[in-house]
Amino acid sequence: MVRFIFHSVFELVFHRAVSKMTAFSAVEDENEGLVTFNMELMNSDFSAPAPSMRFQLGSIIPFRATVESQSHRLLKIYMERCVAATDANISRAAQVHPIIANIGCLIESKSANSSFLPRRRPAEIRLYLQAFKFALGQNIFLHCDLEAWDVQCVDRKACHYMQQQWELLDDPSQSNLCSCCEFTCYRRMESTNGMPSNVLPSGVSDL
Repeated sequence: MVRFIFHSVFELVFHRAVSKMTAFSAVEDENEGLVTFNMELMNSDFSAPAPSMRFQLGSIIPFRATVESQSHRLLKIYMERCVAATDANISRAAQVHPIIANIGCLIESKSANSSFLPRRRPAEIRLYLQAFKFALGQNIFLHCDLEAWDVQCVDRKACHYMQQQWELLDDPSQSNLCSCCEFTCYRRMESTNGMPSNVLPSGVSDL
């Protein structure tokens, strides 16, 4: 089982325009070569990057995260945790708003029109986030912990709240994996499937 972890800091600005719409970082692994994480704002149908960074309150913000391995191993990406904060350094942020918590639960989907979208490929995860009232007039930074695993891994999750219940993005029939989203989710013991687990130090991209 191969595991890669990346912490990304991504700048969102409601009502104002800024120049950066992409956050990315690359990490080196002796077996995988270069592993590149990318988080990007997209247009409404995810066919191209977002034309601007202007968002009205209540509007839908499409964004995606992707991972690529130089070895061409098929990896599956997950968004383990995301928070909106008023500073690129979360320890200095005056306000913090959780979006994804509990190891993959999109808690913002319970109170707003936010959701994961069906995957087009394992190495990409897409999300519609409804622009919410938070720190008006200030820059907003989206802090996300991204993970990439072998596609054979079956106990990692991306959960959103759909039709009054938690649903597993990749296989709704296994949505019992999401039952902990209302309480506290714990990591399951990581199996190696004959390969050692590789945990890479978190990288930080400050925008």
